[in-house]
Amino acid sequence: MDKGALLIIGVGFMGGSLAKSLKKKGFQAPIYGLDINPNAIEKAKYLKVINEGWVSYDKVPWKKYQMVIIGSWWKFIKEEGKYIYVWLLISIFLK
Repeated sequence: MDKGALLIIGVGFMGGSLAKSLKKKGFQAPIYGLDINPNAIEKAKYLKVINEGWVSYDKVPWKKYQMVIIGSWWKFIKEEGKYIYVWLLISIFLK
């Protein structure tokens, strides 16, 4: 296992920015990404903010990571038919 390996689920604007900030601040462990959008994975790899990425859950080597960060937009219904969007960030620490 890569020491301190991190998986970010959702590497678009928010997750990609998080990965970029970690790299910029000197985070040494490998960062991997999972996203349903192949363009987000390719861009994150091109910018060198993730080491590798996948678009399918079944391709991810889940036992490799010590921490998983799930970042996703959630849509909530507000009164009068308007929507509000909240970015949900969940960290899961693994052995």
